[in-house]
Amino acid sequence: MVNAFGYYASAKGMVLVPNLSNLSSAAAINALESSGLNYSLGPDVDTQDSNLDNLVATQDPVANTLVDYGAVIQFSLYNLINVPPPFFPFFPPFFPFFPFFPFFPPFFPTFTNTYWYTGCCSTTGSQVTGTSTVDFTAAYNSMISQCSGTVIDQQSGVNTSVPTLSCTVCSGTCSAGTLLTDNCNALTGSCTPSSCASGCPVTCTTYCSSAASSPGQTVTASGPCGSYTVTAPFPGARALIRCCSC
Repeated sequence: MVNAFGYYASAKGMVLVPNLSNLSSAAAINALESSGLNYSLGPDVDTQDSNLDNLVATQDPVANTLVDYGAVIQFSLYNLINVPPPFFPFFPPFFPFFPFFPFFPPFFPTFTNTYWYTGCCSTTGSQVTGTSTVDFTAAYNSMISQCSGTVIDQQSGVNTSVPTLSCTVCSGTCSAGTLLTDNCNALTGSCTPSSCASGCPVTCTTYCSSAASSPGQTVTASGPCGSYTVTAPFPGARALIRCCSC
């Protein structure tokens, strides 16, 4: 099966690492999850170019590397740093006439960046936000520590207002059934529960009936999402049902 970001050798086989260069953190996460990969954030990379702020700077492994399905890909984001303007000390006009004028050390203003990460907690349907004056990684870790499930619709920024998100609890089920031979693992893929919010993680499990002993026998596959019953056209036929939920 081929998707826009990688090539699967099998349903749980190998996948090509997508190119994350200069993507936003949200776009990079979406590219990795669409390829069946997990992710972690590495240390920020400082930059004075405002056009690169909060974009992907590095990734490990590099793009187009063949890795196991579900492998963890680490990427780092550019972090815009503010450079204070040069200081020009002011001396009153009468300073040269007073050689014993007391010396006052120059004052250099300090700048503090406020980094933030926000998203929707899939288990509670509430918005969770993490902030830090250190870097994006600290803000991200603060955010995910507030949610026992998956944080979806993630956004991030620095020195800007945190947007208000419309969050929904990830909850829903759906099923798909078929009649095959004795291969209980043949039914793969996922349906999409209609009540699941966009970005909610979907997990699927296949349930298999017992094998028919003769043609015309009724076989039923049952799972938590329901059941699927068919008439076996030949001995050994099985009914399969795939239950998906978020």
